[in-house]
Amino acid sequence: MKNKRMKFYTILSLTLLVFLGAVPSNVSAKTKAITPYGWRFPEQHSTYVINKQSKYYKSIWKKATNAWTKAGFKWTKASSSKTHLLALTQKQDKTLIGLAGVDHMQYNTSNHLIVSNKVELNKTSLKKYNYTTQQKINVAEHELGHALGLKHNLKNSKSVMNPANRIYSIEKPDIRGMKKAYSKSIANLGDSISNNNIVSIDLPIKLNPRITHFHMNYSGKTHKLAISGHTYDISNLNIKYNKQTVKNYKVKKNGAKFKIILPFKGYKDFTIYSGKHLIKTISASKYATNKPTILNTKRNKNSVELNILTKPGNIIKIWEHNKPIFSTISDIPEDNITLDTNENNNYDDLRLTQHERGKKTSKMIKLPKLDVGNKYQSIG
Repeated sequence: MKNKRMKFYTILSLTLLVFLGAVPSNVSAKTKAITPYGWRFPEQHSTYVINKQSKYYKSIWKKATNAWTKAGFKWTKASSSKTHLLALTQKQDKTLIGLAGVDHMQYNTSNHLIVSNKVELNKTSLKKYNYTTQQKINVAEHELGHALGLKHNLKNSKSVMNPANRIYSIEKPDIRGMKKAYSKSIANLGDSISNNNIVSIDLPIKLNPRITHFHMNYSGKTHKLAISGHTYDISNLNIKYNKQTVKNYKVKKNGAKFKIILPFKGYKDFTIYSGKHLIKTISASKYATNKPTILNTKRNKNSVELNILTKPGNIIKIWEHNKPIFSTISDIPEDNITLDTNENNNYDDLRLTQHERGKKTSKMIKLPKLDVGNKYQSIG
């Protein structure tokens, strides 16, 4: 029943070249060499007051202001100031929801001089997601960076002004940005001090809901998908299949490992949300085998010839009227299969599937009916 013909070396060489060329290099996240800036005080120093709060959070602010003073911007504690440092819960300030902290700034649009700052840490999130003391200091340094005039550096940057920073303290790009912001004389900033030019903006540091060490595995025995990983800044996972919720999972502890088993049918996308935030999409191409590609199909007087582009180790299965009639494990990228025809085996309803180990069997593809002497190209 089977006669394999090979076009091996050329296809294998091309496959190896494609594979080697597709290997990604280990590229680290980019960071702007100079953290952007947009506002400033008249001089490279300012005062602050710490509003009534716990001794613990007073020490957080103290260490953060000292870090900036050491970096070159002098923060001085005073009895009164236009910059207020606070640590609040989300009940006390609902604008903190979804944030680790925020700076409510007022500035003059004519000269971009800072008028006031209300700098807040979100005690609710910092506790809920197990920020360490040093990470809380990093968040405080971030918001103080906004308070003195810095904007965000790039996403995933090695900068205290990373938009979702948790792990970085003040880095060289942040010091360069601060010095650049204060490099001009105040005389060059404009003369208008009209209150009509004062506007308010919010400068937040976002939470960073994410899953690390993510792994998935499909079981051909149970027909279920298992996913696992570690969650950060997430309290609940909402998992959807084809846009319909199939699992709600409550995270027990920040950073803890989870494992979820998902029964399903079909070849639709899974999506994983934290609240309204999309964390990850699992497309069918991730958990299911790709459909086999038929390069050529030809019907001769006594046989049907199939030339299939596949992957070594994959199982190719051929079906006739929805019954399996032939299977083979491919050992080369391009496989040739010949089915002998006779009065009992006309093969007028041939279908193919492909199976890769650890994945769901591919969707079934149907071959067109062919008369003797006819052939068909590129089915897949």
